[in-house]
Amino acid sequence: MITANISDILPLQCGHFIAVLRPYKKNESPDILLGEGMVRTHSVLLHTHCIGFVVVAMYTNSGARGSKHEPINSVSKVGIPSYVMVQVFCPSHGSAHSSLAFQPLQAATFIHIPASHILFSFAGLSLTFSHISLASDCAHPFQLVTLCSMASTVMANLCEKAVLVSKCVRAQMSEEQG
Repeated sequence: MITANISDILPLQCGHFIAVLRPYKKNESPDILLGEGMVRTHSVLLHTHCIGFVVVAMYTNSGARGSKHEPINSVSKVGIPSYVMVQVFCPSHGSAHSSLAFQPLQAATFIHIPASHILFSFAGLSLTFSHISLASDCAHPFQLVTLCSMASTVMANLCEKAVLVSKCVRAQMSEEQG
């Protein structure tokens, strides 16, 4: 059973960092991302470079026809949310990641990630990350996050095996659909 390090003891909540497989097309290479996020229940697809995410929001729905996605604050099982909204963090230097993930515009990036693409939750380690917030004004926030050594190792290993991880995620999705 795939848990992504999410459990009753370490539930995923908004503001926690996670490693995800970014949605991608067949002709693209897969990317592993670091994000900080939010959650929402039911669907999307992902891609492969080493980037990070922070959970911004999570959503779920009952799966009934016409049901709406409802925001949720915490999940203890990876399959509960339909999707997770995350802020992407890209590698800056060493184990540091920058919130300015869209380099051409020097802007923050937010994406929806399906629950099937959540690879690892850093919920138990998020408090050990070093955060530096810099901003010229409220409209242009900038964060620099430095991962602890364990989180850096997990991200490096996932990125090294991105193609294999992508194949596993696709196989799992096919198994669930078929």
